[in-house]
Amino acid sequence: LEALLQDIGVDVSLIQRSQDSQSFPTRRVMVTRSMEGDREFGGFYGGRAAYEFSDCQLDASQLSSEDNETVQSMIQGSKWVVCSTLSLAFEKSATAVHQFVDESLAAGTKLCVDVNWRPVFWPEGSESRARDEILRFARQAHIVKLTDEEAEWLLGVPAAESLSNPKRIHESFPDALGVLVTAGEKGASYSLLG
Repeated sequence: LEALLQDIGVDVSLIQRSQDSQSFPTRRVMVTRSMEGDREFGGFYGGRAAYEFSDCQLDASQLSSEDNETVQSMIQGSKWVVCSTLSLAFEKSATAVHQFVDESLAAGTKLCVDVNWRPVFWPEGSESRARDEILRFARQAHIVKLTDEEAEWLLGVPAAESLSNPKRIHESFPDALGVLVTAGEKGASYSLLG
């Protein structure tokens, strides 16, 4: 994967590797599709718990611009940071993501957040905390991407309404330049600049 990314011109200088790939392998998510095309997330390969993968081990010290010229250069040279909220489910990775995003925003970089709500990533019984954390994080974004179902879960706006009236979703993110609402085969809609 790293070689492919390099071949297409992606800077891979901040890739982190788990020191113990047996204990923290690359995550593989098991997904099934219904005959109608709906996805269902069934768990993680090998029956591992959500926190037993390398993406839960992001090291904030390796993403800090303090005393790290590579990170400083990347932040200064970037116009956008694009991320999902999956890492917020894991304390170590959440710390790293928040730190990197905070430093990037302070440097004038814009932020695009994909809500990407997947309950299987969060500890059982933490849905309310997850909702609060995801909403707080997404409200920093210049662009917010979410599905119609995520809009209903996160904001209480019925899925059909979020697709037909994305401005209503945008009102929940008053500082965002825009929102994109996707709905699979039903299409997508957006609201820009309020």
